[in-house]
Amino acid sequence: MILRIHAARRGNGQACLAFCALSASPVAAQVDTIADATTREPLPAAPIVVIGDGDPAEAGRGRVTAGSRLPQRPIFAEGVVATNTGTPGLVPQSGMDPAGGYVRLRRHTVCTAEDPAIGKEVACILIAAAEARERGDSETLRGLLLPVALEPVRADAERRAAALLLWQDANAAGDPRRVEEALETLIASTTLTARKESQAWQSLARLSADFGNSSEERERLERAAQYPEASPQALARLAIMQRQDGDERAPATMARAVAAMEQSGRDVPPGWREFAAAD
Repeated sequence: MILRIHAARRGNGQACLAFCALSASPVAAQVDTIADATTREPLPAAPIVVIGDGDPAEAGRGRVTAGSRLPQRPIFAEGVVATNTGTPGLVPQSGMDPAGGYVRLRRHTVCTAEDPAIGKEVACILIAAAEARERGDSETLRGLLLPVALEPVRADAERRAAALLLWQDANAAGDPRRVEEALETLIASTTLTARKESQAWQSLARLSADFGNSSEERERLERAAQYPEASPQALARLAIMQRQDGDERAPATMARAVAAMEQSGRDVPPGWREFAAAD
């Protein structure tokens, strides 16, 4: 018996193998043998058919090859440079570095102030001074701000800002000597209004009193009394010191103190009017 193997196709397109048995009789077998020997008809080649279902996730997705016939990862082309390393180009771990194998960063700092009258140079100095203040480095702060506050070539706004920062730092530290220096720097900056300058002289006078320097206290009170904005308390204190020194201006100074107190709407302390009326 001779078995012939050939490929048949089913309706679903899949290949199958069919085994066809010829007649089992010897005659039939002999006839087939003679026929095969004489005609030498080749058997039909059985086609090899491979049928498989593709990955649905890959449907509609093309394969990209770059630089080789071997399949590689898709190219990231969203940025300015394409790469097939699996990471977008020119970012960390992309494998793409500038010449030399390093990345160089340039830091550019621009200092600006809310007041347009303060230039970039002084704005940077003020920022550095504020950072020194946060670190508690008062010496660096003074070294940065004193030259700015005392340089006449600087703009008024720049000198005032430096002097105010000096005063704020000294006042927060609670050091009377540093407060005194800062107040003197504020006055020397010539950027204060008349009222503020009078108040600065009064504060200096109180510091002199705390230091026990009465002559300096009176001198500073005299400077404060030069301004119409002098406080009633400073004028009254100056009047008392003037009378102690035999100064004839004492009653007039006390009269200014009484007038300033009445103008502010407050009650005049007892004895002030009598003091002002005395010859």
